[in-house]
Amino acid sequence: MLLTNVCVSFLGEGAQYLASPECEMWVKTVLVCWWEGKIESTVVCFALRLLGLILRDETRFKSFIYNKFEMNFMERLAAIMGPSGDGTKNFSIKCAYLKMLKNFAQHSSGQQWMLQTSKFLGFCFVF
Repeated sequence: MLLTNVCVSFLGEGAQYLASPECEMWVKTVLVCWWEGKIESTVVCFALRLLGLILRDETRFKSFIYNKFEMNFMERLAAIMGPSGDGTKNFSIKCAYLKMLKNFAQHSSGQQWMLQTSKFLGFCFVF
């Protein structure tokens, strides 16, 4: 419900909250905790969907992806969600990841990243 409200206001006043460094940092923290096995899957799902909303904007996507730390971060996320990764065991996480990718596919930079990463393709066949 909360994410729906954020999504509705994304084009309005909610955009400033999505663009905040605190929001991005929270998502990164949640995903790192997930990789370490320290957080519930429901929070991970929320974080993945939120990351998709944040990076729906192509300018933000480019600045995020082309930062060396973030590039490694996104590669690790793609590897975890790939066919041999642990992220594919939970159906809710799979769905949240697909929603995130759907947001990336809204712009050419996101499409290019998905093609270059190509690890995500194996994920689609795990369903």
